[in-house]
Amino acid sequence: MKKTTTIVIVENAFRKSAIKQFLFETKIAQTIEFKSSLLECMSGTCQPAFLIIDSELLPEPHQVSLDKIKQKNSDCKILLLHHGAVDTHILPYIDGHIQFFDSEEEILHSFRTFFTDEKHPFVNKMVDNTLSERELEVVKLVALGKTNKEISDALYISAHTVVSHRKNITNKLGIKTIAGLAVYAVLNGLIDPEEVNK
Repeated sequence: MKKTTTIVIVENAFRKSAIKQFLFETKIAQTIEFKSSLLECMSGTCQPAFLIIDSELLPEPHQVSLDKIKQKNSDCKILLLHHGAVDTHILPYIDGHIQFFDSEEEILHSFRTFFTDEKHPFVNKMVDNTLSERELEVVKLVALGKTNKEISDALYISAHTVVSHRKNITNKLGIKTIAGLAVYAVLNGLIDPEEVNK
C-alpha cells in the first residue's frame, strides 16, 4: 500500500480546522488525510509516514497503543497533541509533542522539527526553489511585518515592483495571508521565530 505522507487523528472541529490551515498554508506536507480513529493505523492498513495524534483519541494505556502503531508502521514518525505533561514512559514511542497551551513560537518549532527529518526527503522542506532571490527577500520582509513602502525602501525598488513580487509569491505558494507567509518564512529558515512578534 502506498504511504500517505501525513495522517492527522483529531475529532475536535476547532483543532482539525487549525491544523488543516497550518499544514496547508505552510505547504509543509504534500499529502494530508484527516481521520477520527486510530484503528487503521493500529492495524497497519493506513501506513502513514507522519502521524499526528490528539491524545484524547489514543486508547489507554498510551504506551501499549503507541507500541502497537510503531510495530505496524516502523518508519512512521508520531507527533502527540496533548493537554498536560507527557508521560515519560511514552517518550521512546513518539518523535515530538505539542501541548495545546504552547505558545505559537513553540508550536512552530515543534512542527518544524517534526517535519524536517532527513529520513523523509519527500517532505516540502526548506526554501521553495520556485521563488527568486528577490521574492525570498520580499517574503522575509513581509513576514517581519514591513509595509510595501518599507520593503520598497529597504530593497531600493518601487512600491509597484513590491506589489508585483507579492502577487507572484501568492501565486507560487498559494499563501494569501501575512500570518501564513510568516509561518512559511519561519519553517523555511528565512527568519527566526523570535523575529515574528517584534
